[in-house]
Amino acid sequence: MTTTMDQVLTPLEYSGAEAHGLQRLLEFAAPADLAMTRFVVRDRATGNLGLVDVVFNFPEEPFQRDAAMLGAPDKQLHTVSLADNSFLTAFESGAFDPYADPIQGPVGSYGSVVPAAHAFCGDVFELKPGIRVLPDFRELDSIGSIYTSSLAVPYQNLPANTGIPGVTDRIAWFGVDYHATFWVSNPGKYEFKLMSDDGALLQIDDKRVINNDYLHCARRSSGIIVLDAGRHTIHVPYFEGTPTGVALALWVRTPGEKDWKLFDLREFEEPLRNKQ
Repeated sequence: MTTTMDQVLTPLEYSGAEAHGLQRLLEFAAPADLAMTRFVVRDRATGNLGLVDVVFNFPEEPFQRDAAMLGAPDKQLHTVSLADNSFLTAFESGAFDPYADPIQGPVGSYGSVVPAAHAFCGDVFELKPGIRVLPDFRELDSIGSIYTSSLAVPYQNLPANTGIPGVTDRIAWFGVDYHATFWVSNPGKYEFKLMSDDGALLQIDDKRVINNDYLHCARRSSGIIVLDAGRHTIHVPYFEGTPTGVALALWVRTPGEKDWKLFDLREFEEPLRNKQ
């Protein structure tokens, strides 16, 4: 925690870092008892400085195994739901650029306290500092609820005391448990991408489609599920741990479409029934 290690970049490495970030350029031997590495980084888009924490040595064996996989800098974890309700976990090569999918909307748009139709309802929780995985929100008391038609929180550093307006001013150690229903008119294979900082899951009809849990910087995972026509449930539990970077966004690619778009519940409304 207190050891500082400097690395001098060559002019070529520096140019590459300016253009693409420090991908696989920082290498050093970590002590066996290292708990966390903290990087000071600069946002290329704004010039703002921020912190990136990489946590090691987790006490629980299953978490150690998963954290080791998720710590690979050039891999992303994907959990895929298949038509027969079986699940597949796989890695996809390629570094993740959180700016690759620009998000429209206000900064920090976790939702509004004003109820809305065709929207996620998110129960907000203030969490105990130091947690590393998503808690069971059913065992906690909510401090309020928010509503949003889409999950579209850009990758950013929250200013102090901003949090979720009208509910909490925390910028760390809070969670939102999102629930909604949506209607599928075009049955088939639906592909989803979930970006979060820190942990989040995507569950549809009580089936886990994407696992993006644990403490981590902005990371995007994807999954596939085959949906029949009709009504479906969607559940996205999310928590923000170490300050101050946050992100939460959900994209979808529907059957027969080539382009990705934000998953907006207003586009998945149940059709009006013909009155007789």
